[in-house]
Amino acid sequence: MTTKIIHGPTTVYRFKVVRAFLKAGVPINKIDQFREIFEDQGYSLSHSSNLSTMIDVINKEEKEKVKKEITGRNVSVIFDGTAHVSEATNIIVGFVSDDWKIEQHLVKLLLVKKSMTGEELAQQLLSCLSTNLGINLALLLAATRDRASVNDVAVRTLKILYPNLVDIGCFSHTLDHALRRENGNTRLASVYKGLDRSFCSQSEKQNCIQNTDRTNSQNPLSYQMVVKQQALLKIELGATVDAMKPFVKAIYDLEGDGPLALRAHQHLRTVESSIANAYYPNVIAVSRLLSQGNVPVQQQWINYATQCIRPAYQYYQDKFNHGPLQPLVTIFKSCRLFDPVKVKEMQPDAAAVHTLRCVPIFHADNVIQPLQGELATYQALTDDVAVEINVLEWWSQHSKEIPS
Repeated sequence: MTTKIIHGPTTVYRFKVVRAFLKAGVPINKIDQFREIFEDQGYSLSHSSNLSTMIDVINKEEKEKVKKEITGRNVSVIFDGTAHVSEATNIIVGFVSDDWKIEQHLVKLLLVKKSMTGEELAQQLLSCLSTNLGINLALLLAATRDRASVNDVAVRTLKILYPNLVDIGCFSHTLDHALRRENGNTRLASVYKGLDRSFCSQSEKQNCIQNTDRTNSQNPLSYQMVVKQQALLKIELGATVDAMKPFVKAIYDLEGDGPLALRAHQHLRTVESSIANAYYPNVIAVSRLLSQGNVPVQQQWINYATQCIRPAYQYYQDKFNHGPLQPLVTIFKSCRLFDPVKVKEMQPDAAAVHTLRCVPIFHADNVIQPLQGELATYQALTDDVAVEINVLEWWSQHSKEIPS
């Protein structure tokens, strides 16, 4: 028995269909349900089990395409693991294309039976980035990941081979941990457990809440506890809304798309300003209501709200201003020089450009000096820049005038 091999346009069409399903994330076996529609084009499709054999070919083509795209370019890597469904690690490479667009490609999805050690993860990263993609040792500039200890080990190993690598631990995770410090100091999750322990039945709780006079006369201690817990809950909710809203906004902003390196410092400073300003309108309103005009009592409620917030603020200060993330904050601060809007606002001098030396790729004199030489031209180009611009589009239009 011989197998009929079909060449030419039919094979090309089949590859096109399979590629479309892969890009859409649709299982290949669904092709059989769409066969009649696809074959209206005049080409035949084989069974989905046969078409699935094309996946390996397409995968190899895509890898070669990515390898060609990143050759000679500055590249960053993003890697992350999850145990949501099973142990899995994904590796993504990112770069800026010739037309100044940020491109990201998933280059490896690794399913494993158990969590990898730092050394094992480093081996997978090196195999993917160096062996498979052939990324030049000087051109891998950043590694973005969460701050799990296993990732610390992997990045330290990567930096041995890639000396210009900047380790970018996820700011959003750290801000989320700060939020947990605040929530952990309040009773939002446990307040009703106190009610459960204070009453014998659900009906008694309802009587207490719905008929305060009756509860007050029958069970004054329980009544006082309910009133106090409700007051605490109100003031804690006010503190959470007032103080933690900037944290939540920064978390979402820092998980967005686009040139985040240019905006990260601004997001962090916004959080820090909210800490310094200590403006808590909801806390003030709730404390005024609870104190019923008694100023000393109102101040006690405000002090309590401040105590609830303080652990989150202290955690932020320890991590971003005095701890392991401080050098990275300095790097992002210097990177604002690549935002024309900020350059127009700051009017930097040559000394400001010198601060870019904290970024490994800009450390050498033969890199910094050309940037300093172009500063006057750069500033002139920013004179009429709008407040809201697409930074990448701006650089696409002006990169030939300031090529360094």
